[in-house]
Amino acid sequence: LLQRQASAVSCDRGKWTDYIFAKGVPAHASMPELGVNAAGVTFECMEKAGFEDDFVKFYNEHIGTSCDGAGVGLKFEDKYGVLTLCNGIVKTEDGIISCTIDIRVPVTLKAADVRTMCEARLEDENGRIEIGEIGDPLFFPRESPLVNALYKAYVDVTGDTEHEPMVIGG
Repeated sequence: LLQRQASAVSCDRGKWTDYIFAKGVPAHASMPELGVNAAGVTFECMEKAGFEDDFVKFYNEHIGTSCDGAGVGLKFEDKYGVLTLCNGIVKTEDGIISCTIDIRVPVTLKAADVRTMCEARLEDENGRIEIGEIGDPLFFPRESPLVNALYKAYVDVTGDTEHEPMVIGG
């Protein structure tokens, strides 16, 4: 029996069948560390239980249960925050297993940098990751007229002068 993160997942060998029960905890892709990705813990459990599958092996090595992008060479942090990488939907279609990946990039990291950092880690004998569209981050400095106007409107409506504007991924 394997239990992880407050009983979010359990594996058991029954008399006639093995089963995995994984219960995820949803979180926004800009802060995935606040949740539990049910797919990630399921694949981790499958591998620990001895299930051999190319996709499971590739997923666990390159994505896994972490949200920092280290498995594909994208661990990065700047003064505005950390890069986050998490999977979305895992599906099988026409015999091909695939999953979507959401990456939230700190503002000082450009799209070309992301490609350069991870290109050597996107493929091995068990699978590959294809990069679709990557947009450069959108950022306005705290002193910009737009941020000042939005902050003023926020303070006018809420009366909250304690919290300052912040930058998050996505």
